[in-house]
Amino acid sequence: MLLPWSKVRDWFCFACGECCRWFFVSLRPDEAIRISSAYGRDKIEIVHGRPILRRIGDSCVFLYGNLCLLGDEKPIACKLWPIVFTREGGADSYFNGYYIYFDERCPGVKRGRPSDRLYMTIMEAIHLKEGQKIKQNYTTARVGPNLLLPAVASSTLGLTEEMSSLQNLEFPSYSSSRSKIYTRNMKR
Repeated sequence: MLLPWSKVRDWFCFACGECCRWFFVSLRPDEAIRISSAYGRDKIEIVHGRPILRRIGDSCVFLYGNLCLLGDEKPIACKLWPIVFTREGGADSYFNGYYIYFDERCPGVKRGRPSDRLYMTIMEAIHLKEGQKIKQNYTTARVGPNLLLPAVASSTLGLTEEMSSLQNLEFPSYSSSRSKIYTRNMKR
């Protein structure tokens, strides 16, 4: 269930890893190229013409225990969840030019009157959504140094060509068998 930001007291990532098990993560073409170049083409799949992070069993290929091995290199969809930007919404979801919700399936979402920390979290999410290169402080788990996979010696040939035809498509941020949440570029 999506909860308007104005009804959320706060959100913290507890590094439970559940989102990495629940969702298939769609990638922007540039993210697919970057991740496949660094970690190997076998970490990306093309499903219905769209790049996604490969899954092994019931979780993302980059999930190790409950932590993401991509660290600061996560796709934008992962950096933003459980914050959901929509094209339309009620007055209680409007914030600084966007309609913003939180996915209550995340155990870190707490209902109530918004805290000062929540405002900072939302502003950081907006900066990320707008493509600003910033260090995440509020929209990520606070679990010590990032763990990064060593580059996998795997061929990335052909991925650039596959991705070039996808450059103008919009990709859903997450999908699951239970529901779909779309994050798209908002126009002000």
